[in-house]
Amino acid sequence: MGYMEIKYRKSEIRNISVRITLYILILLIWTGCSNSKQNGLVYSEDFENMRTCNPRFLSDKCAHSGTYANELNAEKIYGKTTSFKFEHFSPKKIKGIFVIFWVYLSDADSKGQFVVEVKEPNSRNQYRKEINFDTAIAPAGKWTQMSLHYTFETPNVSLPDNTISIYPCNLSKENIYIDDVTINFEI
Repeated sequence: MGYMEIKYRKSEIRNISVRITLYILILLIWTGCSNSKQNGLVYSEDFENMRTCNPRFLSDKCAHSGTYANELNAEKIYGKTTSFKFEHFSPKKIKGIFVIFWVYLSDADSKGQFVVEVKEPNSRNQYRKEINFDTAIAPAGKWTQMSLHYTFETPNVSLPDNTISIYPCNLSKENIYIDDVTINFEI
């Protein structure tokens, strides 16, 4: 082995060593920065990153933040659904959820609801709860922040094989916009 070849291998080993050290450092920082006060998991959707995967839910006509919001109208009654099995989200038992979202009702006749639905593997509803919103709660022509708290009263609701679905629904023919949805899963 020549001198240049040995020098090259030492340089290559040093580069690999630096990469591994940097990876470990990033991993330690990432895991060390978790909020120890949080007792649950958080899912957020601002609809900005959805435009490439399913643009039918999006509109750039009216957004609370960014460029896009979830638009519901006479043709699009249901908004974007967040749906998954409990086992894919957390190995721990989920006791409930706290949902925060912004809603914009375009007209005095606008009304809708936010739905939380849990189904067993055989597609039978185990749990369903919805909260209605209209201009008595959220004035027309203005973004209004809403929050909903759902506690699963029975222990069978959040079994690992059950599927949870969370979605907005339009109960009128008027446009409704939903943006900046945050779902906190309580453990």
